[in-house]
Formats: sequence, C-alpha cells, structure tokens
Amino acid sequence: MEIAEVSDLDVTREDVTVKQKSQQERIRKTALKILESNPEGIRFADLQKAIKAGDDSLNLNSIAGAISNLQEIFKRKVEKPSRGLFRLRKFSKMEEESRRAAATAPKEERFYPSFADWIKSELEDVTEAIPLGGKRFGVKWGTPDVIGKRVSKPSDIIQSPVEI
Repeated sequence: MEIAEVSDLDVTREDVTVKQKSQQERIRKTALKILESNPEGIRFADLQKAIKAGDDSLNLNSIAGAISNLQEIFKRKVEKPSRGLFRLRKFSKMEEESRRAAATAPKEERFYPSFADWIKSELEDVTEAIPLGGKRFGVKWGTPDVIGKRVSKPSDIIQSPVEI
C-alpha cells in the first residue's frame, strides 16, 4: 500500500477552510431560523439538538462551535439574556412592552370596594362589608381584602349569632 503525499492530494488547505466556513454559515442560518420560531428564547443544548435534528449529517461538536458565540457574531440580531439562553433581540423588545403593559395594570386595591358591594348586594352573604386590604394590621397576609359581617334581621323568626 502506497501512502499518498500531500502534493498528490486534490484537496488543499484553502478548500478545507472554505468547506468549514460554509458549514458554519449553514449551522448559523439554521440557528437563526430556530430562534425565529422561539420568541421566548432557547437554551444552548436545545438549540444544538434542534439543529442536529434538522441536518443529521452535522457533528454535534461542529454545531456547538458554530453557535457558541452567536451573540457576538450577530450582535444586532441575537442576545444572550442569561447563561446558555439565546433569543432574538426583536423579541426582547416585545417582552419589554409587555412588562410595561403589566406595570400599568390596575392595582388590586381598586377592586376592593366593588367586591365588598358584590358580596353584600348580589351574593347576599353578609349584611355589612368594608374594604380593607393592604398592610393595615401590620403584616402582609394578616389583613383581609374585604371584611364582612352577617347579622340576623330583626324580622327573622330565628335569630342567628353574628358572623364575621
């Protein structure tokens, strides 16, 4: 068996480098497509598995090498909000908007008076209801939102004890 010399081979070092670069570009394009379909972001290992599932001819180590620094290669497109999590920047803007919307959501205390009125008028569970809420008694969970009192009417034949 004769060993071929380097000069006899058809493949040059430049050809190998070009082939590796095209494979990395293919992996990165696939990664961007996967990130596009995951607005909440995707973990590194899950991204690696998804790319491998899409193209079985790729080596896991090649995939890992190509996507490990996506946030640096695509600075304007990809961000890494936490360790091992990749997300497209356009989705983080949408998340910021939803956080702002949540911050402007009505406060719970606004509903206490209407709830007190509802359990008194509609439900007829109590005869008197007062909205409290907050930390009026000093402890966060020590204060009920609404407190109600049920007293028998003077016209009731059977008088029941007062219930709070």
